Amino acid sequence: IEDRIRSLNKQLKEYELELDEERKSKQQILQQRKKIEIDLQDSRIQIDEANKQKEEALRNTRRLQVIIIYYFIL
Repeated sequence: IEDRIRSLNKQLKEYELELDEERKSKQQILQQRKKIEIDLQDSRIQIDEANKQKEEALRNTRRLQVIIIYYFIL
């Protein structure tokens, strides 16, 4: 009976270690997910800013085209 108890205790410790490893793994995955979500949000902000700059550049290009055409006509 004592051998059986020791065996079960050993098995229980192994399960506890396995569970602890799974918890650590899950925590790491959650941390990585949070970092990826933050990176994604930052990327979206950068894309929005780049699009705004592109639109401003297009407006400036159109203005310059109008100015150039105006001076060629004169």
